[in-house]
Amino acid sequence: MKHLCALTLLLLSVDTMANTSPFSAGQIPTFQQLFDNTGTVLNNITNKTGSYYGTRVNGMDIHVTFDCTVDSSKTFPMGLLINAKQNLQYQANFMEPNFGIIQLEYAINDESFRRIAHQGANDMMSSQDHLLKPDRLSRFNLPSGHSILNQVMRDRQQYVQKNQAGQDSHSITIMLPVSAAQDSIAVKLNPFHISWLNAYTTTCQNTI
Repeated sequence: MKHLCALTLLLLSVDTMANTSPFSAGQIPTFQQLFDNTGTVLNNITNKTGSYYGTRVNGMDIHVTFDCTVDSSKTFPMGLLINAKQNLQYQANFMEPNFGIIQLEYAINDESFRRIAHQGANDMMSSQDHLLKPDRLSRFNLPSGHSILNQVMRDRQQYVQKNQAGQDSHSITIMLPVSAAQDSIAVKLNPFHISWLNAYTTTCQNTI
């Protein structure tokens, strides 16, 4: 009988140690719980035109934008505006039906790359005269709520729920094409450093 009790206690102890997640089954972490001290640090940058939140990756400036109107439990409320400093392979011919399209590849958590067609026509043109601005061909805008950003947030929710947040399992890698020969530049970042949450709450403090 003593052996049976001891075995039962041992099994309970092992089960308790294995189930270290603070979340119950089906409970989704809040947006604030997705962030910690690992990842890409976001800074408040001041220049001649004002201040913005951003970072640098592989020598490229990344400006982070915020959408204070979306439900952050369902939609990632931050976007990325990347200055590649060289022209990207947009379809810039007005006469083509796929005007504004850029074919890019992305990966989440260092998994296999996926290829998508991204529409960037609005980012290439002036909002005043609706003309193509050549200097904007080096910019890439991934707006808040984009499927790539929403997917990485869902993956992050799952890892935090399973108490695996310490693993680097919430990064995004975007391959931006810069030539017809399919040469690309890589942008890799992890948007779940606590500085991103701080920037979001500061910007959207009246709507959170």
